[in-house]
Amino acid sequence: MRCRRDRAAGWPPPAIPWSARRSWLHRKPCQVWSLAELAAACGTSRSVLAERFTRLVGEPPRTYLHRWRLQLAARKLQMCRDTVLQIALDVGYESEAAFCRAFKREVGMSPTRYRRQWSQVRQVNSAGEQIADDGSTRRRSSHHVSQAE
Repeated sequence: MRCRRDRAAGWPPPAIPWSARRSWLHRKPCQVWSLAELAAACGTSRSVLAERFTRLVGEPPRTYLHRWRLQLAARKLQMCRDTVLQIALDVGYESEAAFCRAFKREVGMSPTRYRRQWSQVRQVNSAGEQIADDGSTRRRSSHHVSQAE
């Protein structure tokens, strides 16, 4: 027979599913999450949160949040005309410089260059062409793909 836990007596709240715990990071990516704050929001200890999150997700919560923020930023760079600074602030970075360093380290190019490349891809796609790995363009055809000069 299980004992009923009494919150007033200091017992922890009922278990929160791990998907809900991760969704806090998704809903508030710009919040400055410490492991202690995230653990408190989840109703567990820092060590338990870190161990289980890493086991289930494959990386620690802070690393996951870092990657999630950069994914959001990449999507914003593709889809909107906000400045790099505005996007950096929107996804939780305190400065454009810190964001640019993190983005370049993760993606391999600056946010501005990334945006420029995506802009070119959109223009090419709307023109019915594609960019080959060697930088040349190819026009799509119903029968064959021909190399453009």
